[in-house]
Amino acid sequence: MGYDKLNFHAYESMEADLLQRHEGEYVAFLHGAFVGHDPDRQTLIDRVYNEFNDGNMFVTKVGEEIPRVRLRRPFPRIVGV
Repeated sequence: MGYDKLNFHAYESMEADLLQRHEGEYVAFLHGAFVGHDPDRQTLIDRVYNEFNDGNMFVTKVGEEIPRVRLRRPFPRIVGV
């Protein structure tokens, strides 16, 4: 499982608790673990990055709907055959 899915699933598993404790704040997950919260998104990102030196984090605002986007990879076109 990639970091994106791992972090997202970790958020989903803690969402009810996060709504009680941190609604309206931004939360960050890294390598499937909750690593911080802050009312300011950029402050949180900077703090987590400086502490862990890793930008593969999932950051979202607790209580807001997370957009779900499905990306489709187009098949490559073969030209000149």
